[in-house]
Amino acid sequence: MSLRSTEFENSASAKIIVALDYPDLSQALTVVRKLKSDVGCFKVGMELLNSAGLPQVIEAIKAEGVAVFADIKAKDIPNTVAGAVAAAARAGADIINVHATGGVEMMKRANCAAKAVNPDAAVIAVTILTSLSDADVAEIGYLDSAEMCVYRLANLAKKAGLDGIVCSPQELLQVRAIMGEESLIITPGIRPAWSEKNDQKRFTTPAEAIVKGTSMMVIGRPITAHENPAEAVALISKEIDDALKLPREKFVPKSKLDYVIDKLFEYGLVKFGKFTLKSGAISPVYMDVRNVVNYHDLHDTVVDLYEELVVNNNQQSQVKHIAGIPFGALYIARDLQKRLGKGIVTVRPEKKEHGTKGQLIGVYSEGDTVLVIEDVATTGGSTLEAVEKLRAEGLKVSDAIVLIDRQESAEKNLLAAGIHLHSVVNLTQIISRLSIAGKITPLQKAQVEVFMRGENWEETAL
Repeated sequence: MSLRSTEFENSASAKIIVALDYPDLSQALTVVRKLKSDVGCFKVGMELLNSAGLPQVIEAIKAEGVAVFADIKAKDIPNTVAGAVAAAARAGADIINVHATGGVEMMKRANCAAKAVNPDAAVIAVTILTSLSDADVAEIGYLDSAEMCVYRLANLAKKAGLDGIVCSPQELLQVRAIMGEESLIITPGIRPAWSEKNDQKRFTTPAEAIVKGTSMMVIGRPITAHENPAEAVALISKEIDDALKLPREKFVPKSKLDYVIDKLFEYGLVKFGKFTLKSGAISPVYMDVRNVVNYHDLHDTVVDLYEELVVNNNQQSQVKHIAGIPFGALYIARDLQKRLGKGIVTVRPEKKEHGTKGQLIGVYSEGDTVLVIEDVATTGGSTLEAVEKLRAEGLKVSDAIVLIDRQESAEKNLLAAGIHLHSVVNLTQIISRLSIAGKITPLQKAQVEVFMRGENWEETAL
């Protein structure tokens, strides 16, 4: 069966990849023959490949009319990995994986080598093994959590043009947003609720994996160690089938932007109710985004989107410094500055009255161009105040990027001062996404829309 066939892609059982964790090819083939009419793909890993030989294993299993995932986890210099991946593709493997930690060039070479042999072969990247906890990755020497490492490696795999990645179910939402709807995302660490515990530390159920956006899931012992493997597959397929009927848009973000909106709401950084704003206005929605930095998954994606705005607006070559407005945008500005390789200028909330008595912190020259970073824009007052201080020091400012534009008067006020406002997301997009996802009520959405028109939202009724 072709991995790309409509029949394969649209059936619940096609989401299941059975792990053939055996040292003997005859044992593996016995399982394949029992289950080949129930699932469409089987994973062969290093134990079996090293015991029986890669070509022999893949060719024998392919002869049974099923798809094969060659779990070779290749990582070496680019030329060596390209040769290893080509060998797997030549033997007939439908899916082949490499380690993302091998780098972008290695992944690119592997992908080209596989496609030269078989254009339909999918090359995917392993991120962080599901057996590793945060403590484990820290012991290895990673500065970030396992979750954050997965996101960084997913971005590298996308940059390399791979077909997808392998990640744990816990990172699925963000990884799907990073990789896109068409990417092949395979999740090990799947354990039905009725199965016994295993050695994976980041796991979830088949249904949860489906609603979070998995393409396929690897399941081993819950099926192969079951007294009736076919019955286990049937139970899992039923769970998957039920989950596939759920409206995915309520669970799965289709983009990084959707992911950011979902997380802002989930973490309570966008709230609905009755709030008094700094301007004195009474609002049905409040953005408390200063705490984005405390949620590493969200913060990293927010910085991604700021970076994309800079690149898409052709500002990267023009800007010499990044200036974050205290205090909510300082951490965003710091990380954006490091990614873009720019200087950083910090605008003091109050002028320093001792020492050099400067308004700014940083190393800069008169005439340098500065990009201003803000978290929320309402009237644009804090941004204008920062711009005045920057210009007073001889710096050029023509653009500002904000995480959330409340769509009140900020854009107009900033433009009057010669500042073009760019936003990662605006209030209309936020309420639209949250409404589609079923996270806010129709009344809450209507109240915000009325408020945005400058009308009395508290009298709104459906």
